[in-house]
Amino acid sequence: MYILNNIFSEEEKKILERCGGANYSVLDKVEYDCYIYCKYGEYYYNDCFAATDDEYFMKWRFEKANPYRIIRFHDRYLMETMDEKGEWYVGRQDKNGNFEFDASAGDLRNAFNSL
Repeated sequence: MYILNNIFSEEEKKILERCGGANYSVLDKVEYDCYIYCKYGEYYYNDCFAATDDEYFMKWRFEKANPYRIIRFHDRYLMETMDEKGEWYVGRQDKNGNFEFDASAGDLRNAFNSL
């Protein structure tokens, strides 16, 4: 289980209100692992998520992330990691529970705008 930070700066709070409205929630903890798509990651798709027979996805590689903050917006997630504070990733939760982040979106405002 990962205990997440849910403290945001005043500027970040404004972005959350402007971009997320009533449709976002800040997670306090997650019980599943988070993975970021990475060309040279040590894990393959089927190591992290519900198995697929699709050759295209089977070749995708991921690195395990150490989440710092996660925001849920409808059925999508924004994650900032301990190692890259200020950089937000966009992703989803797989049916096995793990989180798949496949796009780096820059700062929080850009992450919301990319959804």
